[in-house]
Amino acid sequence: MIFAVVAIVVGVVVVLGSDHRSQSDAARHELQYDGKDPRGLDGADSRCADPPPSLEVKASRPPVLGPDGTVVGVVEVRTSASCPGVVWARVPWNNDRGEADPSAVYQIPAGWVLHVVTHRPGTATSVDTPEPSVAGPIPYGLSTMLTTARGCVYVEAYFSNGDDRTVSALTPCVTP
Repeated sequence: MIFAVVAIVVGVVVVLGSDHRSQSDAARHELQYDGKDPRGLDGADSRCADPPPSLEVKASRPPVLGPDGTVVGVVEVRTSASCPGVVWARVPWNNDRGEADPSAVYQIPAGWVLHVVTHRPGTATSVDTPEPSVAGPIPYGLSTMLTTARGCVYVEAYFSNGDDRTVSALTPCVTP
């Protein structure tokens, strides 16, 4: 009987101990990557995008509607082998033929802002990466990163100008 109780207590301690380590590892991972720019602008330890080449996570590529109601690009969810369990979004613009093209550029209309928002529902975490209109066209929209250590991540992209807002483009919730 005493052996059975000791075995149960040891089993509970092992389970609780591993959960604690897992939460601690997730917290460290989130501290290193959450809300950071994937290009490493926040420090070399948060550089996840090119090089090595980032990879598109197999998810839908929802169309992004511009302020005039036309499709101006798509949302890609990206990850990298150098940062496992980390995702971010890139919004490549459409070319003249209406196809998403990594070499295309887009002029955000004056007064409008592109919002690329990453969401982790499991922790109620959301990070908005606004891209305001500037004097010239931009090569793509980009979000900051979120880890999937404590749940899947999805991305939302839309334009707003304070009073008006376009329909959100939403990706599925992914864990690479």
